[in-house]
Amino acid sequence: MKYDDCSRRPPPSEAVCQRDGEGRSDDYESGSLEEFNDIFFPSDRDALTCMLLHCGHMVVSRRDYRWNGLLRGNVKFTIWQYTLSGEGALELGGERRRVMPGQAMLLEVPEDHVYFLPENSSRWEFLYVSLYGPEPARLQREFRRRHGSICEFAPDSRVVGMAYELLRRCRTGEIFDCYSASAAAYEFILEMCASVDGHNHQDGKMLRRVHDYCLANIHNRITVDELAELAGCTRWHFSRRFRELSGYSPHDYVLDLKMRKAVRLLQSTDAPVKEIAYSCGFDNPEYFSRVFYRIYHTFPRQFRNGNARDIDWLGDFSEERR
Repeated sequence: MKYDDCSRRPPPSEAVCQRDGEGRSDDYESGSLEEFNDIFFPSDRDALTCMLLHCGHMVVSRRDYRWNGLLRGNVKFTIWQYTLSGEGALELGGERRRVMPGQAMLLEVPEDHVYFLPENSSRWEFLYVSLYGPEPARLQREFRRRHGSICEFAPDSRVVGMAYELLRRCRTGEIFDCYSASAAAYEFILEMCASVDGHNHQDGKMLRRVHDYCLANIHNRITVDELAELAGCTRWHFSRRFRELSGYSPHDYVLDLKMRKAVRLLQSTDAPVKEIAYSCGFDNPEYFSRVFYRIYHTFPRQFRNGNARDIDWLGDFSEERR
């Protein structure tokens, strides 16, 4: 097993690490920090299915910091990389995404992804843990299928605390053989999977942010893309997750809020239908009337004049559209 002697590293304000797509360099310049732990054991020992491979804490500021998941050899392993400060970028599945503080990338190698320090960020500080074996690959793949390749973890969460604990145990030599490394790896990946309760909390915060944003901007056109950006997700992952949590597509949810406001204004004010349409974010009053009719089977003026029965199905308006 190999350890970097972290006690002899210069402090964060004096150290830098340069890494490229082929390996690690020990060149240091002012501005960044590397703490990197490689875990090596003979491959002919017991066939353990989950092993700790790397863990570390880094601050990068060089523009050539870039990792390509297809240029890292044929050894299969998983990566959990958690942003502490600054900002990183991930290209995966044809999309480029920001990796902000409180977010972790969940990646596999080999895989067609690239992560790097983006042009708009001067530094990127993160923790990372790499695991080897079929079991962490299976568990992380399932976790990523459910939650996406970029997930939020609170700074005080057990997963983040466990990453720090792995660093401490590497420094002190507490991970001393393949069995202790395997136990540490299992403990970490299982804690990540068990953090679904933490994700439920994050999901609740995400729904609240989206709801509050929609109410504050209900007089404007609200797109799924801007809601996905607010949630820190791709459009596809946000739409899928939002439907799972709320039962609505993002489009139907926004439309529900707009129609509820329209009904309240029709019931409680004498404002012209045109003004109500504008206040609910519709540029075209005729289109607003058509949407109102499609949902409630009556036109706005008919509803106001009492020619339609009370609308008591507001909460279920989108059932036919789900």
